Amino acid sequence: MFQHYSVFNSKEEALEHPYPEMNKEEWTRVCDLFASEEFQRRSAINKENRAKLKIVHTWERGKNGSVTVAVRVRGKVIHEVEISLRCWGRKRVTCEV
Repeated sequence: MFQHYSVFNSKEEALEHPYPEMNKEEWTRVCDLFASEEFQRRSAINKENRAKLKIVHTWERGKNGSVTVAVRVRGKVIHEVEISLRCWGRKRVTCEV
């Protein structure tokens, strides 16, 4: 959601373009959070801390429900694995790597 919000130049502009499948009331609360001083302060601290990391772990959810996990060192992917999870209800049934 923050990526969607950060595309716009101001909170007011972001409010005119709600996040997909989110009603205006919810989007207004989210925008208020992202625009708050506390969120901005913590975001700046987190960016500084991430910049200090030598090894970065990322994950991305695929359209088919799979998750791709990557380990990067200085921007280069050194290991990547796709994990496919099949779940029914709250109980995980299988995990394929």
